[in-house]
Amino acid sequence: MNKKLKIFIKVIYYIFTLGIGILLAFVLPGLLMTVDLPGHIEDYLNNGEFARSVNLLAGYDDKEIAYERVYDDGYGIVLFRTLVIIDNQEEDKKQNDNAYFAYSGFLYKLGGKYNTYKLQNNKTKLVVNHDEDYKSGKGTADGLKKNAEVELLGYDTNKDEMFDNVLTLVKYNYIYFEILEKRLSTNINNITFIDAEGNVFLKVDGLDLDFSNVFYQRLKEFKDVYNTDSTDLRLVDLQKDFLSSSENYEKCSYQEETGIAAKKGAIIVLIYFICIYILADFLVGQRFIIRFVSFIIKKIRKKMGKEEEPKPVEEVYGTDYYTMLTVTLKVPEDCLVNMTIHYHNESDEINMIFTKDNNYTVTQRTHAGVYKNAWLEAPGYVSQNLPKFLSVRGFKMNVEVSMKKALENENNLVEEKENKKEE
Repeated sequence: MNKKLKIFIKVIYYIFTLGIGILLAFVLPGLLMTVDLPGHIEDYLNNGEFARSVNLLAGYDDKEIAYERVYDDGYGIVLFRTLVIIDNQEEDKKQNDNAYFAYSGFLYKLGGKYNTYKLQNNKTKLVVNHDEDYKSGKGTADGLKKNAEVELLGYDTNKDEMFDNVLTLVKYNYIYFEILEKRLSTNINNITFIDAEGNVFLKVDGLDLDFSNVFYQRLKEFKDVYNTDSTDLRLVDLQKDFLSSSENYEKCSYQEETGIAAKKGAIIVLIYFICIYILADFLVGQRFIIRFVSFIIKKIRKKMGKEEEPKPVEEVYGTDYYTMLTVTLKVPEDCLVNMTIHYHNESDEINMIFTKDNNYTVTQRTHAGVYKNAWLEAPGYVSQNLPKFLSVRGFKMNVEVSMKKALENENNLVEEKENKKEE
């Protein structure tokens, strides 16, 4: 390959791969945190760390549990007082999102007990203040007292643009839900989970939850200001006053999860850079890895006393012909010295002189046979794989010998078995 072309390919390869690596370093932690977040939440729920779970999803929360119950089948429900930030879906919206008082909760450790999957006419819902007159799809959802519906579906299995399952039940075993104050005009007396067929899976009675708790009172001004202008500078002081009023009050935080994702991303990026270096060394590099491994193996074998002298290659049958023998020295790019290789047998000799002018490649018409007693003259350089015994055969034969700069204690001794290919 042309030297300039090889350098150009190297430059393009490294620019492209390094660019991808830098992009991964910036993007991967955030992506991993988002992807891993549902799994973190399930781990926290299974470990009883309920407040930690809700803190990852609600804008602001009270760590004190508002309601909790564990059922005989192993699953449970837990509710917290929260303020949630929701995208504004109104056509005449003045800002992108609004703040709402809510009760946020989890139905956890379901383990397949709650059937929420159905492709057509899926009736899965959470109904607040459910009564006997409730019919699926006929919930008030407009602030009246009874049968206020909360949507749970959010996953489209068959890509028909219709939700047919609960997202967190596809891979996990919990459901997160939010009951907004604006959907109700009375206390929360009960909440009822309806399955895909329209049947009651679970009804939680006797809740008597309202929005008069001190948590909501301390956040009222913050909510009102936020919904008027979410960029108002007063929000900073209002938030500070709220969080300092009780050790149970928290703002949504992903600090620990972001740290976990950052460490995971750093490992992936490191592995990526190692892989692109190895690939570069094999494809466009000097194959230092192979050389290093070979060097280590030789050192180990030498220390174990298992290093063997290369055995002479047996004479080939039928040597009454000539071979076009080509020997190429793979020298460092800055090499300028002349080098000589000599072999001989009982009747013939091989003498080759390698220079910068002949690109360290010599072709010689050579009588077929086995040549011994390799001798190399290369001032300042040593061979890495010059064969001690050279079996010349075939009508054409190519031999490549790698050279490197000699260290102070190195000489031109032949160390390895031959490295050649026949044609």
